[in-house]
Amino acid sequence: NIGQFAIERCGPEEQMGLEFKGESSSFIRFNRSKVRQVTHVEQCHLSITFLQGGRTSHYNLSITFDEVSDRAKIQSAISSLKKETKLLPEDPHQVLFENSSVSENVNQGR
Repeated sequence: NIGQFAIERCGPEEQMGLEFKGESSSFIRFNRSKVRQVTHVEQCHLSITFLQGGRTSHYNLSITFDEVSDRAKIQSAISSLKKETKLLPEDPHQVLFENSSVSENVNQGR
């Protein structure tokens, strides 16, 4: 999965947090009791928080569920984060990730 793929790119002195948000919704629009538009929306986003050497950086990207494309985007994002983080000043208030956990919230429509 893409989460595991991202985490595996984390070095021994690095930490990474991932947040995935997605939506799959169908809409029907009516006008004067007639169906005027039927639409389906799918959108997914991955937010990466990268910690290294007392520094923190963030990256947001869209996910398409094309595995090759998504892995390339994630690899590029992590490479950018690693370069960017080295240029940032240390954050004296940085909070490290102390445990790894997974949570999930799925809201089903009617």
